Amino acid sequence: MALRDQTAAALLQALGLKLSRPRLRVAELMLRPGNGALAMSAEQVYLRLKEEGAGASPGTVYRTLALLESHGALERSTQPDGRHAYALPGAVPQHQMRVADSGKVIRFRDAWLEARLAALAHDSGFEYLKSELVVHVRPETP
Repeated sequence: MALRDQTAAALLQALGLKLSRPRLRVAELMLRPGNGALAMSAEQVYLRLKEEGAGASPGTVYRTLALLESHGALERSTQPDGRHAYALPGAVPQHQMRVADSGKVIRFRDAWLEARLAALAHDSGFEYLKSELVVHVRPETP
């Protein structure tokens, strides 16, 4: 069963984590359709829960996201500003182009690139797990 198809309570139980109300709210938010495809920082999760009236301290949010990430239920990526963001595994492209002048980040997936990297790993005697590619770019000048 895919993570996004599980209830938050079932996910926490399957991972052997304690079912506290704040922890449950964090997991529910991350599993909510549409949210799992977004990479959200702990601060964004905290503010969203606060807007919804679901009480969770910033510390609880940080610890819960870290626990879910350590158990493989979430993936962590680093944003251009250095903050970590969390999303469901495979939901957010791990490849990105960073524009040098503006710092803008353009996330992308490329099936050919993934296949080529997997073949390269195989040809070198390794099992391909995943890749995170950062391409630094700037606008072309005419």
